[in-house]
Amino acid sequence: MKIIILIISLVIFNISLNAQNLYRIYLKDKGNQVLEYNNDLYNDILNKLDKRAVERRKINLKTDNILSDKDIPIYENYLDSLVNYGVSIRSKLKWYNYIIAWIDSSEVEDIRNYSFVEQVQPIVEHYNNINNTLEFNNCDLFEYGKSFNHLDMLNIPNLHRYGFTGKGVRIGFLDNGFDLRTHIAIKNANVKKAYDFIFRDSIVHNEEADIDSQDDHGSVVFSTVAAFDNGNYIGIAPNAEFYLAKTEDNRSETYLELDNFAEAIIWMENNGVDVINASLGYKSLDSNSLSYDNLDGNYTIASRSINDASTMGMICVIASGNNGDLPRTLISPADADSSVAVGALNGDGVTLSGFSSNGPNAKGNLKPNLVAQGGGIYSISPNSVDSYSPTSGTSLSSPLIAGIFGLLKSAFRYTDSYTLKSKMYQSADKYDTPDNRFGYGLPNIFLAFSNSGVAISPENQLDNGEFRRLVFYIFPENQILDAEIEVNYSEYKSKTYPLVKRGIDNQYFIDIPKQEFETDLAEARIKVKSYLSDYYYPSMTDFFEISLENELVQCGVNRNEIVPEELYSPISGVEIYPTLIQNYGKVNLALSLIDNYSIEINITDIQGRKIYEEYQKYGPGVLNRHIELNNVISGAYFISVIYGGKRISKKVVILN
Repeated sequence: MKIIILIISLVIFNISLNAQNLYRIYLKDKGNQVLEYNNDLYNDILNKLDKRAVERRKINLKTDNILSDKDIPIYENYLDSLVNYGVSIRSKLKWYNYIIAWIDSSEVEDIRNYSFVEQVQPIVEHYNNINNTLEFNNCDLFEYGKSFNHLDMLNIPNLHRYGFTGKGVRIGFLDNGFDLRTHIAIKNANVKKAYDFIFRDSIVHNEEADIDSQDDHGSVVFSTVAAFDNGNYIGIAPNAEFYLAKTEDNRSETYLELDNFAEAIIWMENNGVDVINASLGYKSLDSNSLSYDNLDGNYTIASRSINDASTMGMICVIASGNNGDLPRTLISPADADSSVAVGALNGDGVTLSGFSSNGPNAKGNLKPNLVAQGGGIYSISPNSVDSYSPTSGTSLSSPLIAGIFGLLKSAFRYTDSYTLKSKMYQSADKYDTPDNRFGYGLPNIFLAFSNSGVAISPENQLDNGEFRRLVFYIFPENQILDAEIEVNYSEYKSKTYPLVKRGIDNQYFIDIPKQEFETDLAEARIKVKSYLSDYYYPSMTDFFEISLENELVQCGVNRNEIVPEELYSPISGVEIYPTLIQNYGKVNLALSLIDNYSIEINITDIQGRKIYEEYQKYGPGVLNRHIELNNVISGAYFISVIYGGKRISKKVVILN
């Protein structure tokens, strides 16, 4: 039985692929290639890795020496010898030092006799344990429509309203295909790379040789995270960057698909993907099926690739399977020791769906790890333009968990994946009493954020007269000691200003003076000091762009919450008014400040005696102060404002 983990009706065509001619060729070594830190081979491999893969590995491996023998490419001389013999190479898995190739069965023994060949194995066979040493913006508040229930269950709307929608994170999907051409909710998804590991091209929707429903499953799964159709359906992280891999062939269920899976995991890791979702699983195959004892967390090549990618910092989320709410119904690679295996809840958020597979894996490790809604969950309707329909399966609960990990990683880019997984588990409702039906239970993503450190939202930019207003949401408040922004106006001009806490929950702002800009653009970076660490947005080394031309409101943010308050802006730098104050009135001060200043305000009588004084730091921006004069006797007074080496004084008359 084909285990694509979605309860929908598929028509399966029995097409023979002549798979007996596909073989794995395991190689004994990687030739004379020697990997040493900073040697030529090391630097060549490093330069071919995506910089985000390099960054992720450094964070998780906690060293600058991030390469291992797994990263050494398969030795070209060996490949040349095989090609010259007539071998047609289909794919190469450098982490495990083997290739998959089309071979005539009469040539297998000749290939086995090559001195560098460890073994030649038909695809249909189990794996031998060969241990090698080797964006959307300005779209206003979200109206969730059909997606509200499963998102609210995970407390996602509370993050969306702060503008956390996955910006900057890379999420990968392994599935049976993705049709991005038709449905309005996913046709504009930010897909950075896509590859078909079946037909070896970049087309991930249906091709001529596919059965008609080939790409339905992947499209449905993808929509739960990537969709954006405000008012009807919102995905968890529509602003993420997506990497799509077509690995599952609906025409059969063979071990080749597990090889495809592992190859795709390597491809995604090398491309800097942060989180992957695989709503796929394997146990019953067309021949030589896996037993429960094989599901030991590291037996299949798919599970091994999950474990290796996890070591390098990739978070791998896998559907647990639809084999029923009974012990030991798990499938692979959900059994992988390092996977985040996901079970399914019904729409009430409490009861387990009857189809949701249980653990543990064959070693007794807890599986699944988390649950989310998978029963009666809405997604796009495949092959439609704008329809949504309910469906069920751990295929749908799994991407929800992958999506919230994507949100978490987008905010805590420099936190290692082990810590992020721990924080997510700790946020779940059964963390203290886990079991092999629910795992740690249903997570609360807002709580996971709050427990992971200080979260800084993407910026909002609004016009504010002579200033550019930037607004951020920063939380939790009890961890924040200080928050500031560094603004680079040019290569030679940079200033740092404190952020101002506003009365609205977790909101901070800064007014950047337009007169400081040397062009229409500047760049900036946020730094927040907490008790344990410093946190940055967008990162410790990156900056975001401030534009004087275009306003920017993050999707999900209520514009009415972030608009600048109405203040009186003085024509000159300081205005003090009125000059005649009667009947126990008040004096008003308006200051327009282009920097952060220590400000002294004092009032003295005609004899020079001080009757009022105030000190504060403020700026840049407009400061309005209203000083009550209820206890002041009638007479002439001088009001002085002192800041930035300047003193502005004005005489007023009080008649009480």
